[in-house]
Amino acid sequence: SAGGDKKIDVKIDQDLWPCRTFQVRQWGHLLEKKQGSHQGSVKKLLTTLKDGRTLTEQPLRLTALQRLTPAAATGHRGALAAQAHALLDRRKVVRECALDSLWEAAGNQRPEPGGAVHAQLQDVLPPEDAGYQVESRRAAADALMRLGPRGDETLLSIVRGWLDDEDPDVRALASQAIGCMGSNASDVDRLAPLLQDKNWRVVKACIDALEQMSGGDGVRHKCSGGDTQELPSRRTSGHSGSSRSSSKLSMSKSMP
Repeated sequence: SAGGDKKIDVKIDQDLWPCRTFQVRQWGHLLEKKQGSHQGSVKKLLTTLKDGRTLTEQPLRLTALQRLTPAAATGHRGALAAQAHALLDRRKVVRECALDSLWEAAGNQRPEPGGAVHAQLQDVLPPEDAGYQVESRRAAADALMRLGPRGDETLLSIVRGWLDDEDPDVRALASQAIGCMGSNASDVDRLAPLLQDKNWRVVKACIDALEQMSGGDGVRHKCSGGDTQELPSRRTSGHSGSSRSSSKLSMSKSMP
């Protein structure tokens, strides 16, 4: 019967879990060969990521996300959603993978307002545990600094609320996110008090943010607009010296 066949498939799947990383690579190879348009492979990769066992297996989580990149680049909703949720992963290498994938899906530029990547950012940010988990606030602020569309008031309101956060890394990242996303005088007024912050990294981030908003290149990021925008990550590190210095303010400094 159909029900019996399904149980057999589940049993086989469980028995082969130790080989799942190998299977993920196979599905990813097929997906890449089909230019991101192989629904069967996408479904299996998404199912793998949803399995609770991947929470304790970082290499498998990372591999599955990497293999989903071709599907995310085609705008597949499920693939984009998986990458967006990974922006808040507890491991830096997984977050970086998600950032790279979403950057590529947006056409190697900041996501356009109203686009598929922008919609996914709005769905996952702010994280539900942001009120009591500083790591989540750091991860979210970092994601908005690097992917937040300019002028999005909804997303801007998130980082504006973190300018007076108790954690200096959150304040620094929120400052730079506003520098990349803000576009009005009121944001300059919001940033000005941070020039007197007791933490030098926050002061430096604030100076960079104000420079970016004034039309300068910024010390750490080219995010003032146009074709000069670059994501400070592994994928663009070979093209922009600013990516190296940006890592000093990344939440990865304090997160594993």
